[in-house]
Amino acid sequence: MAVTSVQSGLATLAVTDRGSGAALVFLHAGVADKRSWGEVIEALAVLKPIRSVAYDRRGFGASTWLPEPHSHVGDLIAVLDACSIESAMLVGCSQGAKVALDASLAYPERISGLVLISPAVSGAPKPPDSMFATWSRLLMDEIEMAEMSDDLDSVNELEARLWLDGSVGWDNRVQGTPRDLFLDMNGIALRADDVGECVDDTLNAWKRLRKLEARANALPPVKVPSHRISTKIVSGDLDLPHVSNRAELLHKMMAPSEYFNIDRCAHLVEMQAPSQVARIIASNL
Repeated sequence: MAVTSVQSGLATLAVTDRGSGAALVFLHAGVADKRSWGEVIEALAVLKPIRSVAYDRRGFGASTWLPEPHSHVGDLIAVLDACSIESAMLVGCSQGAKVALDASLAYPERISGLVLISPAVSGAPKPPDSMFATWSRLLMDEIEMAEMSDDLDSVNELEARLWLDGSVGWDNRVQGTPRDLFLDMNGIALRADDVGECVDDTLNAWKRLRKLEARANALPPVKVPSHRISTKIVSGDLDLPHVSNRAELLHKMMAPSEYFNIDRCAHLVEMQAPSQVARIIASNL
């Protein structure tokens, strides 16, 4: 029977569970919810017999919660257990990719592969000011001013320009259903009640991967445990430069991995090139 919700602590996580076959779990960005994966899941269903599970984290979509100390990785494991999934490929975008990567390091036996889109990484260094183009700095300043004024509608529209449209000169580049969906998903997240402290904030995947990379490249070479999970890393050519740069660095740190840069896409590649993302995922199944 398909799972529609999962209890984890004081949260009830809304779940979409469809199909059968190899299990994939989709983890949404911090400006979205599980609906952002809809077209990718539809495209994948045509390509491969798979079981697709997507869920809304605390503070997003149709999930409900009371504030409490919590772990997004713990919530993910609760979803796997409730769905009777022993091992799954994780597909995550941005903050969802961060959860996926943290989970793969904490529970490697539960994760069969990773697809990391526009990935955030726990413990990654703050990008230098030189990595931010003038357009992005100005836009983020506008977002900050709108937040200070508690003008959430303006914050939502500005964040659509930043994360959906991307590079300078492309305001309102993405229209129709994807934009309407973004504004609805992010609007819910912006108005969500407090979820409590996330205990995952102390995780540091960046430092752990850097150590593995350094030891693997040592002379003379030494045999050390490595990140053995098959990994694909995806970015959009219109995303913020520091995000694309981080994705390329992560590709090198997690060698052997595959890297894909998708044309005419900003941060939410899965909403702008769902068929391409589906093909990238399917090639590893």
